[in-house]
Amino acid sequence: MTVSRRRSLRTLLSGGDRRSIANSNRARELVGAKPARVAELASLTSDDDWLVSMRALDLLEKIAHDQVDLVQPYKQAFLGPLADSDKWEIRLQIVRAVPLFHWTAAQSRRVEQILLENVAFPQTFVRAWALAQPSRKACLDALDAAGVPAAPVQRIDEVLADPQILQRGMVVEQDHPVLGRIRMPNLPFRFSDCDTSPRGVAPLMGQHNRGIATMLGYSETEIDAMIEDGVLYAEEAVGRLGAA
Repeated sequence: MTVSRRRSLRTLLSGGDRRSIANSNRARELVGAKPARVAELASLTSDDDWLVSMRALDLLEKIAHDQVDLVQPYKQAFLGPLADSDKWEIRLQIVRAVPLFHWTAAQSRRVEQILLENVAFPQTFVRAWALAQPSRKACLDALDAAGVPAAPVQRIDEVLADPQILQRGMVVEQDHPVLGRIRMPNLPFRFSDCDTSPRGVAPLMGQHNRGIATMLGYSETEIDAMIEDGVLYAEEAVGRLGAA
């Protein structure tokens, strides 16, 4: 007979750092397969390990968005000591969750107190609002409509394809002797009678050793000796370009 072992939710939510979700996705799958385990998940919000507590609260909030009635019996977790946490991640989860539940009059006063306290934590409210938007474009459109100056934080590939960047010639292409055709940033300033674009690629390490040594008065024999002794160093690729 095979005996199945129930995997501990705490084990799945343990480990890593505040940037990690550990195995939260697997934990949510287990709760989804057996909704009664939401009680186990709720109990972990008071765990001594704040990372476990945070991840448990995060899962409760996510489940509440889809099945609020399942989490309703454990909603007190969002009004307890965690509401006074010094971790913005936990405050974010609470601010996003409390509007989902039905509260008594006394509980509603506590909810109001929590929200007012978090006004002093603008990062919490901004993130809560932003994460509730369907897309980055929706965030920007809403801010623009409200007259709030805003711009997206772009990835490198988005910066290189940005119309303004391209129009201003902020990216130039050059032929590199080793890497081939490359793209690199142009100088940011412009002059009416002076082209400030880079005229060539950066030299390889040691590419101009011989020329500089010659300018300093060393003979070819002396330069060869310094290269042989390792006094003058040039990377291997320089040899394919000609004399170092």
